[in-house]
Amino acid sequence: MVFDRANVKQLAAGEFASIDNEVDTTTGTVRLRANFDNAADVLFPSQFVNVQMLLDTLKNVVTVPVAAVQRGAPGTYVFVVGEDNTVSIHVVSLGPQDGGYYAVDAGLSPGDRVVTEGADRLRDGARVTIPAPTAAGAAPSAEPQHGRHHRGDRPGTPGDSSGGDDADAAARRERWRQRHRQDNPDSSGNPPAPPAPKNP
Repeated sequence: MVFDRANVKQLAAGEFASIDNEVDTTTGTVRLRANFDNAADVLFPSQFVNVQMLLDTLKNVVTVPVAAVQRGAPGTYVFVVGEDNTVSIHVVSLGPQDGGYYAVDAGLSPGDRVVTEGADRLRDGARVTIPAPTAAGAAPSAEPQHGRHHRGDRPGTPGDSSGGDDADAAARRERWRQRHRQDNPDSSGNPPAPPAPKNP
């Protein structure tokens, strides 16, 4: 199949015909030949196109994300998460890659859980924590979200109308009342009067 320069729109479909036996030494590539009927006249000489060619169809194979595959002293391996949330190294034999996945010829079974992030900090037998999935469309937040302050209001006072969390607003009002009582013991809103001078 032939796609346009943006690799979005399919222009035509054809059949592979032959392969050149000469390697281009400047690019390390070989030329392939295919036949297209070009009934819609969308192909022309020296046109840049993207080609996708189906080589084989693999059925009932185990696949693994590319991000899970590690390479090191054991060879090509992945970290598999067990039932007790400990990881173990599984050496794998990889097949062809399609997009973000490898076909696995040996080393994994269907349903195995593999580590795709933070594998550089793991070792064989380490325990991992798997975070709970978040609700779809809900943005996780580490802090409670407060509403906006209305014009003229000041947060942390009894007149706070921020629309935020009720418990936080009540705590702020109580702290304000305590400071107010310390600064104004008579609760009149005025600072305490200085002591009267004593007669000599």
